[in-house]
Amino acid sequence: ALAIIINMVLVGPPPLEQCIPGEEVPFNIRAYLNVTLDGQPFTVPANIGITSECITPLHTHEDDGTIHMQFFKPTRFTLGNFIKLWDLDLNQYDVKIFIKNITEDDFYEVEAGVDINTIFLGKDMKIRMELTSR
Repeated sequence: ALAIIINMVLVGPPPLEQCIPGEEVPFNIRAYLNVTLDGQPFTVPANIGITSECITPLHTHEDDGTIHMQFFKPTRFTLGNFIKLWDLDLNQYDVKIFIKNITEDDFYEVEAGVDINTIFLGKDMKIRMELTSR
């Protein structure tokens, strides 16, 4: 418990509980999310993680699926972090996730049952998420 208290005092709250002052921060990368629902395009909304009071380090500006990751230092965000911010309830869907990292030539399917909180978003990563209604 002492380590947690020291970490909170020295480091501050977790990145997703902080606001960034603007887009000009040292760590600035993007990932791209394409979602379908029952085979049809499903829009990733604009302004996820953005309110009039705060821009969180993980956010969207447009409804084109571009996920911005911006913070004071390199920070690892997960697909689960983003889905939580979006407030998308995946429990009502069968979910298939395909990923293409910048160094790979093609998408690969993430094993069924993998926790989305263990899928780290990387620079220029492309994610295809296929949702099927249950």
